[in-house]
Amino acid sequence: MEFWSSGGLIHEVGARGRPEKYDMINVFPKHINVISLIPGEAAVAMYYSEGALRPKGYAAVSHYMTRVTQVFVKENGGWKV
Repeated sequence: MEFWSSGGLIHEVGARGRPEKYDMINVFPKHINVISLIPGEAAVAMYYSEGALRPKGYAAVSHYMTRVTQVFVKENGGWKV
């Protein structure tokens, strides 16, 4: 579930992630803060994401900014988001 930076109510993103394709994406995380919930097993990352992007078939967004919260859990030896 996500709150999009463009506003509106919460949006559901499926298990495969966002279906959009991009002609250009130049977005970088900054001010990253990670909290370990269970050391080596689960953590939460919070950060800002800022840059520019152009979704395929849409106008470019020259000053994209959003807040991000991601949960990471280790399963079968690898990290899942």
